[in-house]
Amino acid sequence: MADSNLVLPGDVVSSDASYLLQGHGTHVSRNELKASYSGLVKHVNQLVYVEPFSGRYMGQIGDIVIGIVESIQGNKWFLDVNSVERAHLSILQVNTEELANRRKIDEDVYEMSNLFRVKDIISSEIQRISPSGTIILQTRTSKYGRLDNGILVVVRPNLVMRQVKHIYDMECGVRVIMGCNGYIWLTTWMTSDKGNILSIGTFSSNVKTDLIKKVCIVRNILLMFSSHLIKLNFDLINRAFGVYSRLFPGKYNLDKLMETSLLSHLQA
Repeated sequence: MADSNLVLPGDVVSSDASYLLQGHGTHVSRNELKASYSGLVKHVNQLVYVEPFSGRYMGQIGDIVIGIVESIQGNKWFLDVNSVERAHLSILQVNTEELANRRKIDEDVYEMSNLFRVKDIISSEIQRISPSGTIILQTRTSKYGRLDNGILVVVRPNLVMRQVKHIYDMECGVRVIMGCNGYIWLTTWMTSDKGNILSIGTFSSNVKTDLIKKVCIVRNILLMFSSHLIKLNFDLINRAFGVYSRLFPGKYNLDKLMETSLLSHLQA
């Protein structure tokens, strides 16, 4: 078995899976290790996995991710985390006072949609990854949970740099929650409206228009960086916002000429 071989779904990675550790993008069939999706075969000692071409997110334990609830099954929420693997959050891994000292969850199952509903957006942490590759999430601390009152920006996961923290409050009043999976949530930190359930991309009436416009500027900056394949970090975003504000006061849409000017000033 050679490293970095190109494989397609169903291709045999190894004819003998008995001595290998099964990693992402592989499955065992009749003692053969096969590829689950297209990509390059990688191995570390006995661990074998497939690195996908699609640029989809490959989860790591401890990563902060943002997910969208797709379904509720049993005592779990299943989420889209922009990954080739399934991701789920168990009710036992949710930060709620009612569940703090409970072992039996039967009474809670029917109330799960009261905690997180389908299409809700949630910030969470990867607790572990199962042998089959399933991403298992947790929201057991207060910094994780449902995200309201903001907009979701999607970039390539490989552009998100892993940092000491993934939640950053900008001086302008914008809060950036940067998921390692390429999902980024933009909201404001100058107002708290956790109880108000809103649609994606909407803000409650107590958020000032000026703050909403600043959120839109940060969104445009993120999309500009993404289109130019520039890796993201909070220092760069903050600096870009400052330059944007000086170059284009009162403007909230970013056209191609403005992009060129902004990028040239950032590189100066």
